[in-house]
Amino acid sequence: MIKKLGVAIALFLSILSASSNTQACGEYVAFIYKVTKVENGQYWGTGIYDDSNVYFTQGNVVTTERFQDGDVVVAYFKPDNVEDGLVGVERSFLVGEEGKR
Repeated sequence: MIKKLGVAIALFLSILSASSNTQACGEYVAFIYKVTKVENGQYWGTGIYDDSNVYFTQGNVVTTERFQDGDVVVAYFKPDNVEDGLVGVERSFLVGEEGKR
């Protein structure tokens, strides 16, 4: 848990210093989105720091968690294919959303 918190803090600090929605995260590129529409295990979202968009399904979510409209998520992509190379999606508590539940 402490290790995950440390990683989350490091990612948060790197996001604060970045001017775009894109971050290098190990072997993947991470984008941060706010979920704007949820329908039958399908999700749509818009970039927190830019006007990018994302579409993913429940099969892309790395946990069994289901998201709701307004949740903030991190989407991981292969660095050589950020358009179609979605690897996984997980909830983000890096933008202050943790206290809303």
